[in-house]
Amino acid sequence: DAVVIQDLVRVERAATLVHRGSMKTITDSYAILDRWMEAAGEKPVGFSRELYLDTPADPDEWITELQFVLT
Repeated sequence: DAVVIQDLVRVERAATLVHRGSMKTITDSYAILDRWMEAAGEKPVGFSRELYLDTPADPDEWITELQFVLT
């Protein structure tokens, strides 16, 4: 009952990064993505998206794709 499935709006451009590991270290991956966008002169639009590609029992083995829509 607590699961909601939602289709995301298609976007033309996005900055993405695949984070491997628990949510405890995800801020490191966000920092890398932020630095890349700044260095590339890219501007994110709105909030980030997180796609949970694999979430096994061990959180250190999780695979999460981070996305920022770009202008």
